[in-house]
Amino acid sequence: MRFRKKQWICAGAALLSLLVFGILTIISQYLSGLHRAQYAAERWQAQSELRYVQMSAFYSPDDGFTEDSLQMLRESVDSAVRSVSLTAANEGARVWCDAYSASAGTVQIMGTRRYSVQAQVMAVGGDFFTIHAPVLKSGSYLQKSDLMQDRIVIDEELAWQLFGSSDVAGMEVEIDRKFYRVAGVAARNHDYASEKAYGEIPRMYISFDLYEEWMSQRGGMAAITCYEILLPDPVRSFAKNTFEQAAAMGGNAKIVQNSNRFALSGRYGRLADLHGMLIVSDGIAYPYWENAARILDFDLSLLLVGQCVFLIFPLFMALYLLWKGYRRADAFLTSKRLAHKNRFRLLVKTE
Repeated sequence: MRFRKKQWICAGAALLSLLVFGILTIISQYLSGLHRAQYAAERWQAQSELRYVQMSAFYSPDDGFTEDSLQMLRESVDSAVRSVSLTAANEGARVWCDAYSASAGTVQIMGTRRYSVQAQVMAVGGDFFTIHAPVLKSGSYLQKSDLMQDRIVIDEELAWQLFGSSDVAGMEVEIDRKFYRVAGVAARNHDYASEKAYGEIPRMYISFDLYEEWMSQRGGMAAITCYEILLPDPVRSFAKNTFEQAAAMGGNAKIVQNSNRFALSGRYGRLADLHGMLIVSDGIAYPYWENAARILDFDLSLLLVGQCVFLIFPLFMALYLLWKGYRRADAFLTSKRLAHKNRFRLLVKTE
């Protein structure tokens, strides 16, 4: 069977379109794996057969969600987990974990160099570093077991500006005439989404207890604006329903399911509301990691549109070829049947 020129052009266009679709798919897979903070459930689950789900709740400072009200939220989750008879695999283990955080504004901080540096402060509590797991350049994370709340974690950019090195665990910094010890230096993500969301100002992390101390000195309130959780999901929607009910105790929360947010099913769901992803009207200031994830949400949705567009023509060509093949096969079989009938008639006449 010889192909006409038009057929060769269509076949070439289909192959080119399929190639572009493959490239877009590879890019999507690469972008989907950029943020470790969105895959904490998989890391926590490890070898367990129990499925885990990661979710986040974002609040406005006006909601007044503090560590005091956090206890009620945790009790609600504990009660739901006990109701389905979920227990830790061994003594000392936990069935679920959570983290909370808030932006604590900016401070002027000094190290061994003579000038001070402006730093953005993030107050964190619970298992924040378990969920986010930034790569450490030196030292360690903040520990819940720390007796003294005078340790901080700084990012590598701040370490270089303060000390001229990233290996500065154990060094001291000065903030408002008080000294704090550097527990560790954390690397920042350098992908394009994180760079946009992180901003130009270097960051430091303090315990939420220290943040409460600072706010009490200023006569303010240390409000939690981000609450994150890793929950078992023994039956579908158990974790979602449990978390939504508990999160409502903290105020008017914006709920995000982090698990599978970059999966194909999640991207299809966001295609219907691309403009809604760009407009923030809930009065919530999202942390940088969520803003970075929202950038990826939008870009992955656009890539999905491109994937669908470039897959349509090859699929159409494949269906067309199948139809043509069916027609040819049907014509061939029909001609064979007619030939057999004619041959049979000739045999009958000759007899």
